[in-house]
Amino acid sequence: HLRSILKKEEKELTLFRAAAKKPNFSNLLKQFLVECHAFGVTPDDLLDASNKIDSIVLREKMHDLGVLTKSYEEAMVSRYKTSEDKMERLIRLLPTAPLAKGAYVFVDGFHWFTPIQEKLMETLIEGAKETVISITLPTKGADMYKRAGSLFFRSYETKAWLQKKFPNVEIVDFEEPKRFSLKLATLESDFFTTPSKLRSADAGVPNLEIPLWQGYNREREVDAIARQILRYVEEEGKRFKDMAVILRDAETYGDLLEKIFERYEIPYFSDRRNPMASHPLGEMLEGLFALILSRLRLDVLFRLLKTDLFPLQRHEVDELENYCLAYGVNEADWFSEEEWNFANEENERITRIARYREVIKNLLLPFYIFGKKGQTGAAWATRIFGLLEEWNVASVLQAWQEEAEEAGLVSEAASHGQMYKQVISLLEEIESLAREEVLTAEEVGIILREGTEEMTYSLVPPSLDHVTITTIDRGYTSSFGIVFVPGLNEGIFPQRMGSEGILRDNERDLLRGTGISLAAGALGQAFNENFLFYLAVTRAKEVLHL
Repeated sequence: HLRSILKKEEKELTLFRAAAKKPNFSNLLKQFLVECHAFGVTPDDLLDASNKIDSIVLREKMHDLGVLTKSYEEAMVSRYKTSEDKMERLIRLLPTAPLAKGAYVFVDGFHWFTPIQEKLMETLIEGAKETVISITLPTKGADMYKRAGSLFFRSYETKAWLQKKFPNVEIVDFEEPKRFSLKLATLESDFFTTPSKLRSADAGVPNLEIPLWQGYNREREVDAIARQILRYVEEEGKRFKDMAVILRDAETYGDLLEKIFERYEIPYFSDRRNPMASHPLGEMLEGLFALILSRLRLDVLFRLLKTDLFPLQRHEVDELENYCLAYGVNEADWFSEEEWNFANEENERITRIARYREVIKNLLLPFYIFGKKGQTGAAWATRIFGLLEEWNVASVLQAWQEEAEEAGLVSEAASHGQMYKQVISLLEEIESLAREEVLTAEEVGIILREGTEEMTYSLVPPSLDHVTITTIDRGYTSSFGIVFVPGLNEGIFPQRMGSEGILRDNERDLLRGTGISLAAGALGQAFNENFLFYLAVTRAKEVLHL
């Protein structure tokens, strides 16, 4: 949908006209739109800001973003009769909901609220009989955290907002944590103070060391975690479900943890959303459009055929590839009416090559011809779906799923089972949103590539007794007896801040002067790494391994 809007508004854009054609720009725009909704920023706010800013670059950014945001909301109204998102609808309907009136409301796991979440909280509190909100904030010396960048700054802001909005709020302090061992209670109370207090055996509190491991590389690090988990189970009678590995980023350690845990036969559950980008069906869709743009280049053609979704066996594809490379087959040769016999040989090989060529001419070349000209979104979606049916892709994926399940490859089976449904859903979106819009093969290829890059698959827990692998973003509300936190290296945890996105930090500061408040930029996210580390190490109740 965003790709269609970028094409529609191309002539209205100034600063982003060239950038809008790049594949990843729609992802940046999507993040900005989500941010605008969360912080209650409207298209008119953005356009008004463009008239109040001295910076030429930021002024043009605000103009372009205002145009794109307005076009997006108009498209939503056209399709859904409203631009209201789920959160706004909930806020509007909540006062009339019988279940919400006089209810007891408990809010846990939030450290700060966006403006739209604040509106939801106000609506909930006003209709509830009693509301309990938990906040992670030290009971003593809380005012020291009102400085931006301090450890509990966001929690402090949340508390200040609640006290300002609801002056009669009752504050209950929990001064002594009940769930920590002595070691972890000391870590929580002393290490995170400013300055930190370092106790020792001389202070009368012996044996407070936290295990700090050093690994030559990530594989050795994860291997040590696996062996320690088995030691806890075999020697100390611990259960797998009592242990968790908490990561900063699932992509850095996720695959490695899963591979090594499978090697040691450790039952685990990873709650990450696994990317589909490398799935054969995604590669097939990308290959179809790369083939059109490359004019049937051989390396592109055989990369497509080797996804194993085309109705030729792998050994047949290999034989055809060797033949085509040996005789330099080109685009014209595929459409020639003459038989292929470049070496004037008469044998079974020539008969097989002729059969392979005929299959490609019947099942692939018609799509190649179709894609040489621009087609409507509806025509593209219909044609791609027809190709999936002609190639029996659904049946192939079903067979792969069953084979993976029999082999115990749960992750692989889930990817095959979920990928086809998501691709069909993407085609339906293209058919619906770009029904009459004429799109080139390059434009549809970008839409499909961006769509498949966002596709993920999830797993269900394999058993009740398993080690949990999670990230601190998702696992901060849980607690476990034993917690492992790997990757405490600069750039991993704390995480290195990447691109600032569409808006730079200094531009966000300038916008604040015009009355537009958005999320913290890269600098704010960097400060938040300290708080995320605090959450990670306080998920353990008995033992922590760093």
